[in-house]
Amino acid sequence: MKNPASINRAQRDENEEFFLGEKHAVSVTDRETLELVMQKFLRNCLVPHVERLMRTLFEQLTARRGIIGKSLTSGMKKWFGGGSSANLASIPSVSFPPESLEMQSRKLADLAFMFGLYHFAHSQYRSVRKDFEHNHAWLHYAAASEMAAVALYLSDTSFSPRQFPKHYFEVALENQINYSGKYTSVIRCALNASSILGNMALFKEAASLISTIDNIVGFLFS
Repeated sequence: MKNPASINRAQRDENEEFFLGEKHAVSVTDRETLELVMQKFLRNCLVPHVERLMRTLFEQLTARRGIIGKSLTSGMKKWFGGGSSANLASIPSVSFPPESLEMQSRKLADLAFMFGLYHFAHSQYRSVRKDFEHNHAWLHYAAASEMAAVALYLSDTSFSPRQFPKHYFEVALENQINYSGKYTSVIRCALNASSILGNMALFKEAASLISTIDNIVGFLFS
């Protein structure tokens, strides 16, 4: 009499193709079931949740920007700043609470970017980078500038390479070098910039940006 386990194993091998890894085996049926579960999760749970979150963020930000106009905040800084812009620029880092207008704007931009809404993400990054600039938050300004450039490139907006705002990458890299202290952030920004500019045949501009980090790369690999 045959062992039931061997019979079941033989039937399984006959009816299903297995994808073997180093430690696991996943059947075709299991793989298709997992794909179906993930599709249902994305369609019925994650995407609706993110849509609601983005809609709420957008409505809240619109209301808050209407109440706290940029002209008012800029005027208050001009009257009560108490210091020159050169002194403010020497401050390497400015922090914002998570519920602040700037951080909520950045959150909305990041969500839009992650879900492929690149044109909308670009508009949000461009808006919040101005807020960071007004607050002299140079690291936040650098990150928003870099992401604004990347989102614009991915948005499929029809523009000539010469119209691309490469100065976004330039100011991002400059502020990362001056204030970040993290070589990985500097190199990431330079690689993103050179890759995008190179894809648009702006080779001279790409080489110029890469050349600005020669000393950093030399230090890391010396």
